[in-house]
Parts: sequence; C-alpha cells; structure tokens
Amino acid sequence: MLVLRRQRGEAIRIGDRITVTVCSLGPNAVRLGVEAPEEIRVDRLEIAKHRTASPVVEASTRLERLCHRLIGRLRGLAAQFGCDCTLEMVRDCEAELQEIEQRGAA
Repeated sequence: MLVLRRQRGEAIRIGDRITVTVCSLGPNAVRLGVEAPEEIRVDRLEIAKHRTASPVVEASTRLERLCHRLIGRLRGLAAQFGCDCTLEMVRDCEAELQEIEQRGAA
C-alpha cells in the first residue's frame, strides 16, 4: 500500500484517467473528490463489498427501476390511446411490483 501525505486542495493521480483530491479535512473525517471516467465505478469500500457479495440485489434493483419505467410508459400509452386493457396491465404490474418490494423489505 502506498501512503501519501496531502493537504486540502492537493491531489494524487492514478494512471492517466483518475484524480483524487483532498476536498476538506475535519477532526474525524477527510472528504475526497474522485474524478474518473464514467465507465469506471467509484464506490466506498463497504458499498463495493456489498455489491460484490450480492449480485442478486444489484440485478433486482435494476429490474425494479426497469419495471417502474415500463409502468410509466404503459400509463402514458393508456392515456394517449384510452386503452382500458393497458390500464389493467399497468394496475397488475404495479400490484406485482409492490408485492415484490414488500417481500424484499421483509
């Protein structure tokens, strides 16, 4: 492990594309700013460990976001074309998603 001493406003460079800057110093914490390309995921270690330990949780979260977007689009189509069948599908999807969310919270 490389250990460096930096003051507020100073930075370190990792490779050619990542910069870590000391933003502020407090009695119990240091705030760091990380500049990295969008394709490089930057997380706190405890978040990264959780994500690695539970790929099912990450996939579930992505699926939930997708379902919410789909429901929004279906609702828009139902309003645009006045389709009762589409409204019924939206209600079914919302009910199913709500059940899944409740099971996940339990």
